[in-house]
Amino acid sequence: MLGGDSNTGLSVIAARSAGAGSFEDKPLAAGATRYYQLKINYTDSGTPASELTPASPISCTTLAMIPQDPTLLNVTTLSASSLYMTWKDNAVRPHNFASERIKVTPASSAAVAAARDAGGIHVTWQNQTNAAQFRGPYYHVVERSTDPTPTSRFSGGDTSLSSFVAVFDEDRDYNASPPRTSYEWTDPTPPAGTLYYRVKACSLLRVDYDHNGTLDDVCAAPAPAAGVQVALAPASASRAASMWDAVRGAAAAIIDRIGDFFARLARIIGAVELAGVVEGAQVDLNAYFSQFAVTLSPAANPSVYRDDNLGSDTVYLYRVKAVYTDGKTPAETFYTNEGAGKTFAQPAGEQGTNEGVNVCVRNNLCGPVPGTRFSGQPLVPQCAKNADCRDVGTSRQFFEETR
Repeated sequence: MLGGDSNTGLSVIAARSAGAGSFEDKPLAAGATRYYQLKINYTDSGTPASELTPASPISCTTLAMIPQDPTLLNVTTLSASSLYMTWKDNAVRPHNFASERIKVTPASSAAVAAARDAGGIHVTWQNQTNAAQFRGPYYHVVERSTDPTPTSRFSGGDTSLSSFVAVFDEDRDYNASPPRTSYEWTDPTPPAGTLYYRVKACSLLRVDYDHNGTLDDVCAAPAPAAGVQVALAPASASRAASMWDAVRGAAAAIIDRIGDFFARLARIIGAVELAGVVEGAQVDLNAYFSQFAVTLSPAANPSVYRDDNLGSDTVYLYRVKAVYTDGKTPAETFYTNEGAGKTFAQPAGEQGTNEGVNVCVRNNLCGPVPGTRFSGQPLVPQCAKNADCRDVGTSRQFFEETR
């Protein structure tokens, strides 16, 4: 018997006498392709003295072992402070799990103030994201309105471009010491009237936290608006001719500013997609996790974990790996693809309604766990029947056919 790892240069791997018709080639790696050819050596004095069959080597591939990294990480919302994680366990050696969690939602901005100066309207505000326990890259959106209520000309109501007046450069220096917490921006061409400005902070990471297949912006609640009066003197008749030129110039400036807005927005959040769940503009996700993640320690079996004591109305991003306990190498798997979830917002004065929600409590078992829902935020079950949980935990099937 001739064999080898390529279809040329085969060598003798076994010798058998006439009538012995089998041979086991081992040990081989999972997913390995081997080539074989049988050489028949004749014992009489005729020619040819030997013959190869078949004329060309045949190939055979061993079954491929499924990668042992955890997969199919899913995050379900249980309340304003709890998220529920499930994943598929592919490890075949004795192991536990380690999970990492990062907070994606930045802190809300505060202390917004606006005052007129020689350069326009000077807007200042505070943001504590860089001083908080979980820090990360984010940017600021400044909005302007002629009405202080969120349902008028801010983005929550009228979505006209005039409500977005600036995208403040992203804050990448989240390791600064002391951390930066004060920010400012000047609106150079404010219109006449009473104007209101508000600021919201948005993460540079975009994640699919509602599991609808699209990547979503993650922004904190906008800071309360700050108002300022901008009064312009009425134009005289002698200046009427120049007014039209001024209007045309202002229109051109607005168009330029809108174009600049989209260019800067594309630069900031127009990013490279990572794993289909999260994307970030020039953000090293591994470095981000290694610096700011909280490490969780789920049990080895089943592959589920309830994460409690979280902030309300907040997006969190998770990843999981298996850590082997048998002392052999490798000592651990790679991290799974990321999974994201968002806790419920808890309206002021509302305690919520306690009820059970169906989740996968282990492989092939769908059952209720305690949850708390709030107005307009229903609990969404992860499963309806046991068969929906076939990809949670371990199914004891560690090989897959390659053909």
